[in-house]
Amino acid sequence: MLKKLKNPEHVRFENLIDDMLQNSDITLIAERNLLSKKWFEYRFYSPSQADRCFLKAYQNIYSRKIAENIDRDLARNARGAHSKTIEHNTRERSQLRAARQRADEFGMPYPVYIEAAFNFALLKSDKRKHFPRPNELHGNSEAAPWFVDYVMKRWHELLADGLFSVEHPAYLIENYKDLPAQNEFRAFIVQHVQHENIPLHRAIRKYTYEKRQIPLDVFKNNFPEALFQQALKIAESDLQHHPVDVERVIPIAKSQLWPTCFALHYTCTPTSPECSSCPLLPGCQKTGDTLVAKAGVKIGIANPAADYEKRLARDRKRRQRERERKNKTASLQNVPQHVII
Repeated sequence: MLKKLKNPEHVRFENLIDDMLQNSDITLIAERNLLSKKWFEYRFYSPSQADRCFLKAYQNIYSRKIAENIDRDLARNARGAHSKTIEHNTRERSQLRAARQRADEFGMPYPVYIEAAFNFALLKSDKRKHFPRPNELHGNSEAAPWFVDYVMKRWHELLADGLFSVEHPAYLIENYKDLPAQNEFRAFIVQHVQHENIPLHRAIRKYTYEKRQIPLDVFKNNFPEALFQQALKIAESDLQHHPVDVERVIPIAKSQLWPTCFALHYTCTPTSPECSSCPLLPGCQKTGDTLVAKAGVKIGIANPAADYEKRLARDRKRRQRERERKNKTASLQNVPQHVII
């Protein structure tokens, strides 16, 4: 019998509850602050979905760097970090989340950030036996200023090379809901075309006709009329000779329009700039209250994320006592019987 698939909203709710149980409130609050900084592709991912995306990019690049710089055979099983370990190891999971959030601070696609971080590590030595683990990507504190300069320089070089794409369906014209991320993406593309002097007809073809992400009016309202009309004429002529394959529109799930911080409860502050400009605020508050209550019921604590560090401390203390008990038992077992008598 086939297992019934859960709907996307149910999956997202489960991920959010796990996030509340497995992270501190400080870590979760950071997601709201990062929302306007992170690359557009990830702004509608749940935090755990973003972690998985970051991990996959890291594993692919780690394996390739091992093949290119150390040994091709070794690269077949080299991943640098493993999903199962991260799933069951609190420390590994926390380090991955911290590494992903640092990448979000840079506002670039994860593969670009990770590749630049690996290349920065190679500057120190081209005869490496190992590459940085996720929590080591940013380098040490002494190298931090050079690391930031290096990574941002690489990102600006890539931006200057041409047009960037995002694939998330939330940016399709037909899914536009006046959400901050959608508006910021459109503004970014306009500014990018202007700053890099990219031919306007190329941008119109790509984002209006091929990707179906930016309406013509957005370009019309942000460029001189004569330039816009000339670019539109070139784009339409090009489309006649090289038409675009129109893809079937697939209905979007409601959860695919939820920003990363949606319903994380701890992130919802109505007076903050991020929340006050978000049309999803009422639903975010209501859903967040419901989910944090469910998370609390799971472990018997009303505010799981706020209690997270204390729970870790209690678990460490419990494991320490367990080790001491086992060591004491082992010591007694090794004492000669006549000494015990």
